[in-house]
Amino acid sequence: MTSGRISARGNALTAIVIVSGRISVRGYAVAASVMISDRISARGNALRAIVMISDRISARSNAHAERVMISDRISARGNALAAGVMISDRIIARDRISARGNALTAIVMISDRISARGNALKAIVMISDRISARGNALAEIVMISDRISARGNAITACVMIPDRISSRGNDLTACFMISDRISARSNALTAIVMISDRISARGNALTAIVMISDRISARGNALTASVIISDRISARGNALTACVMISDRISARGNALTAIVMISGRMNARGNALIASVIISHRISARGNALTACVMISDRISARGNALTASVIITDRISARGNALTAVVMKSDRISARGNSLTACVMTSDRISARGNALTAIVMISDSISARGNALTAIFLISDRISALGNALPACVMISDRISARGNALKAIFLISDRISARGNALTAMVMISDRISARGNALAAIVMISDRISARGNALAAGVMISDMIIARGNALKAIFLISDRISARGNALTAIVMISDRISARGNALAAIVMISDRISARGNALTAIVMISDRISA
Repeated sequence: MTSGRISARGNALTAIVIVSGRISVRGYAVAASVMISDRISARGNALRAIVMISDRISARSNAHAERVMISDRISARGNALAAGVMISDRIIARDRISARGNALTAIVMISDRISARGNALKAIVMISDRISARGNALAEIVMISDRISARGNAITACVMIPDRISSRGNDLTACFMISDRISARSNALTAIVMISDRISARGNALTAIVMISDRISARGNALTASVIISDRISARGNALTACVMISDRISARGNALTAIVMISGRMNARGNALIASVIISHRISARGNALTACVMISDRISARGNALTASVIITDRISARGNALTAVVMKSDRISARGNSLTACVMTSDRISARGNALTAIVMISDSISARGNALTAIFLISDRISALGNALPACVMISDRISARGNALKAIFLISDRISARGNALTAMVMISDRISARGNALAAIVMISDRISARGNALAAGVMISDMIIARGNALKAIFLISDRISARGNALTAIVMISDRISARGNALAAIVMISDRISARGNALTAIVMISDRISA
């Protein structure tokens, strides 16, 4: 039954064909009942199931094997629209929608100005307004609301994106909830992603729930765990694999911040190995080779011997340059951590930059923080104006406002608050950064809490890093807890005993491997700060 201006040239039109007006049926095998309404051309090889298309729709795909209902100004050119596609009119799939994907095998509901060009949109896809779906595989329920373009290869899970979001990644395989002005271009967004406003997701694998709030760009290869970053934070590290909590103006660039680092103010941690607890009180610089025992020095003392092997407690204006300060280091303010491995929990509060290789613990960054480490693999919560550029954020990532997710794998939960850019390869642990923090380290694998003006650039800050103010962590390994109080710089190779530094202390030994607590204006440059480092105010790790 054919109504008007219809040409039937296919080889086998073996079933009942009901075509309404201005439709040309040229396919080879339209073997089942085909109902096409107006201005529709059916040229596919096999439209074997009931196809109901309403107005100004061209169906050219190879296999439309199940019931397809498309309403208005929709072009279906995919290879296989094999499952029921229900698109109504101006509500679910209403206006200017082009379906060119290879396999739209499940029910697809698209609302307005949406183009579906992916290879496989195999699950229920609900897209609302101005959305272009071009990915290869949108295999599960996809709900996108307004001005969203889905071009990834595989958007296989439930994707709910409300407003102005473009998804161009290869694999958006899990539930994606993105709200406003978000572009999802990563290769694999395989888990539930909730992004709210002005967020662009371009990473290769955003496989877990990503919650990012405002102005956040996720470009890293692997941000695989939950990241909680609050304000003006840029996450660019290769591997921030553990929970990193950073609060304000912190940049995480270290390779491996693998232990908990709590630094208070104005500290820079760049040492290779601060492996033991170093507690230094005031104006002390730790550069010795081996401060492995308890050393109590009071005022204006410089410790440069080869072996200070006991617990080191230094109070005021002391310089520790030995190779091994391997005990707990407590630094408070204006501390610079440059050791190779900060492998314990690092908590930094304000204006902290984490540049170590591995900040693998939970990273909480609050405001203006940039995470550039290789692996931020824990949960990332970033709130406002945060850019997540790490390679792999494989856990749940939630992005809210003005956030761009461009990393290869944003697989963990990312809550970024304000002005945060996550570009690291792997932000695989929970990262909470508060204000003006930049995380660029390769692996922030432990809990990192940085508060204000702290930069973590060490190779390995792999545990929780808590740094408060003006702290930069650049060391390779800050593996123990570092509590340093004021104006301390930790650059030694091995601070293996407890070092207490309070004010204006520089720790440059090879190994500050234990817990480092730094308070004010302290720079930690030892080889290994492998224990928990607590830095409070204006500290740079």
